[in-house]
Amino acid sequence: MSIPEATNSLTFSEGDLPLPVLWGCELSAARRSYTFRVPEEWQYEHKLLLCTVCLGANARDECHLLELVPEDGDSRAPVLLATLKPSVTPTVSLFGMELSPPVTFRLRAGSGPLCISGQLKPGKEAGEGEAEQPRHPRSPSRQGTRSRKEQERSTEKMK
Repeated sequence: MSIPEATNSLTFSEGDLPLPVLWGCELSAARRSYTFRVPEEWQYEHKLLLCTVCLGANARDECHLLELVPEDGDSRAPVLLATLKPSVTPTVSLFGMELSPPVTFRLRAGSGPLCISGQLKPGKEAGEGEAEQPRHPRSPSRQGTRSRKEQERSTEKMK
């Protein structure tokens, strides 16, 4: 089956959410900051789930600092997300960090290139109340859960 045939055969009921989308950006000396915004015409609220931050192949051997900048008018200080150096820590995992757009990333120190990757996860429909958000059947959240076999193996190792 080819990819177009597979996508044409997918059907969603009215209550289904759109599928999560991979996201990424690159910061460097030429582009020191990036603000991620969800287009207003999208009908669902979204969360940005960060995965990794890594340095590009031509990054100089210096400290590269990535920070999360508060929205304009917010009096809070920027939050340091990662410190990377090619010879020491070229990649940092940020799994489990969930942000609500708009989000601004800034390369505070270093010349980059520094790549940020994550996943854009749709949530409840915009304008909907605080009701429980439905889960998409093709993207179950297994974060923090282990299978029974994994639990049994870890128990056996502890004995």
